[in-house]
Amino acid sequence: MIRDGSRALRWLPLVLLAALVGFAWWTHAAVQGVIRERLAHALTTLVQSDVNALRLWIDGELVAARAVVRVAAVRSAAVAVAGSAPGADRPALLAAPDAARLRDAMAGPVAALSLTGWALVGDDDRVLACSHDEHVGYRALSEQTDVFARARQGDAAFGRPYPALVAAPQPGAPTVFVAAPVRDESGAIVAVLGLRLDPGNGFGRVLQVARPPVAGETFAFDAQGRLLSEPAYTAQLRALGLLAGGREASAALGLVLRDPGVDLVDGGRPARPRDEQPLTHMVQEAVAGHSGADVDGYRDVRGVEVVGAWDWLP
Repeated sequence: MIRDGSRALRWLPLVLLAALVGFAWWTHAAVQGVIRERLAHALTTLVQSDVNALRLWIDGELVAARAVVRVAAVRSAAVAVAGSAPGADRPALLAAPDAARLRDAMAGPVAALSLTGWALVGDDDRVLACSHDEHVGYRALSEQTDVFARARQGDAAFGRPYPALVAAPQPGAPTVFVAAPVRDESGAIVAVLGLRLDPGNGFGRVLQVARPPVAGETFAFDAQGRLLSEPAYTAQLRALGLLAGGREASAALGLVLRDPGVDLVDGGRPARPRDEQPLTHMVQEAVAGHSGADVDGYRDVRGVEVVGAWDWLP
């Protein structure tokens, strides 16, 4: 019996070691789970803070557009321009006295709201008067954005960024319009006034309201995965050959967020050309309408392993 007891005691350290290893593994897994949960919560909170700030900014711009079309001098001139527009060609629109009066009336709102321009669009989608004469008489703006058509339905509307056709501050730079309907004395909608904004000084700045405590940032993209705001690592994107257009190339509207499948920063060479690469995991989830977070890690447009959270604004 004593010999049997001694044999059992010899196994005891191994049993205790196994128990300690099991407890350590359980403790490590539990701690890792808590860290992951807290990280996901922190990232989601940051995204929601920026989303809320973005919504407030957009709401503020909509309020401003409604206010501008109610300014007496602006409304009077805009209604007059719209009234004389039928049958008028481009030279007539440019030379119209009421158009000059509208330009004078818009000087105040442009300065007060830091606008990069404005455009009055008629019911035939032609630009009737504009801060940039290049657009007058043409339908180019309505072909670039549906914001004028939406505002024509009866209330102010906010558009999506698109590459500017004229200086803003340069052609191709991201630009966006907020627009509101112009009504005559009877309340009928006779035109739409669009106010042109600089997204970089607008939602690009708003998206930095809440930032991660370590390296990271918030950015916006559209349903095709195109960047709508400028990331902090644009210079690196140029160096990696992801941006066309040389040293002045902008990532905003110039880059689709695709997963290269390898770490480009570490010298990896993708197996597929850019246009055949899938969108990043984050973009795929977001454009499918799924809000969420990934703290396990996924590749970003550079192929760098990152964690993140996302939300989709329809």
